[in-house]
Amino acid sequence: MRILKVYTASTTVLLAVFAVAASRKTAGVSSRRLMLRVNFVEKNGQVKMVIANKARLPGPGNIVSGKLGQREGLKGPGILFYNEKGDECGGLQ
Repeated sequence: MRILKVYTASTTVLLAVFAVAASRKTAGVSSRRLMLRVNFVEKNGQVKMVIANKARLPGPGNIVSGKLGQREGLKGPGILFYNEKGDECGGLQ
């Protein structure tokens, strides 16, 4: 019975130490991460997909067949997809 009491007490203390360590904020690191834009790229650096807020979506317009066009109807954040040529080939808003 004594061994069981010692085991229970040590397990409780260890659990409390882990709980305190996990709840402490690491110095210099914010517990909240802000992601304003995420680029997904291939190994060669070519952008394949962009997830961004309205202000950080690429360009003032979209690229199709190497030509810059005006982006219309943009009301909020979105996801843009690019093909092998680097042209925008679709997106979600």
